[in-house]
Amino acid sequence: TIDQAITDHVQGDTYKGWFMQEQANYLFAADPGRAMELQRQAFKKNRKLLLPPSGIQVRRPAAEKLVAPAVVLSWLTKFADGNGAIVAFSMIRGKLSFASSTEQFEQGMLELAELIGAGGSRPEKEFGRGPDNVWEWSDIDWVIECKTERQHALPKADGEQLLAAEQWHKETAPERKCVPVVVSRIVTPEHDAYFPDGTRIITPEKLDELLGNVERFVAEVGGQLPLFRSVDRIREALRRHHLNDDEFMNRYTVPLGRRRPRPAGSFPRAQPRSPRNREGHPRYQPVRVAPEPRAFGRDSRSPRASR
Repeated sequence: TIDQAITDHVQGDTYKGWFMQEQANYLFAADPGRAMELQRQAFKKNRKLLLPPSGIQVRRPAAEKLVAPAVVLSWLTKFADGNGAIVAFSMIRGKLSFASSTEQFEQGMLELAELIGAGGSRPEKEFGRGPDNVWEWSDIDWVIECKTERQHALPKADGEQLLAAEQWHKETAPERKCVPVVVSRIVTPEHDAYFPDGTRIITPEKLDELLGNVERFVAEVGGQLPLFRSVDRIREALRRHHLNDDEFMNRYTVPLGRRRPRPAGSFPRAQPRSPRNREGHPRYQPVRVAPEPRAFGRDSRSPRASR
């Protein structure tokens, strides 16, 4: 069968997904339901393929079995020598500048995930909804919105976007915990901006600290790559360079600041209260009606007519 041929003879999920998409295209005329399910499976293998219809629920790959050192080791096996790993990291670091474009920065965050032992994804780009980036460790996910262009306070729209991203995570991975994160040079929200509880901020200073530790880690591993072909050696190197997943939040993020005070003059003007009686009910006030003007004429009783 075609399924068996793809399984036996096609190497790598990227190419398998492409052939599965071709199979779904031919199958659609005879069995649309089966074709959509096949397209969903193809998309899970290769995120660059066509997005399945919105009615098909796409769940993110499970991250329960992620082991941080094993993820890093898998990244290192892509290189024949340590120089390749060092050059690859320098290219990633070039993307993670607050002066980079949004597309470059989000792609840099995706590529950095492997170096810190996390699974990375870009849900908004892949699915059309969700956060800019997700970092997945064995027991927790970081739901990340990149707002590197902000120069003043974080506006209301940013808070709403992060709240929507948190809700997306609850729908796609209800069994997993998440930390809402914003990458921004600003930690103070506007007076009318509301963010999820526990929101953390990656500031430029914290990002530089993280990248500096990753650079030293890659330099050490790259300089002696044959010695770092085991998970245990990678785990020890991650610990030395403060890249353990359990210390990421406190070391490389800061809490969201307090909202800005409301600008002067923006408070609603208080309305005058009507008089109240002892029971607190509005006190009755008689309505004063102005007297109507008297008409003077031939038939009216005016002083002149009474003469």
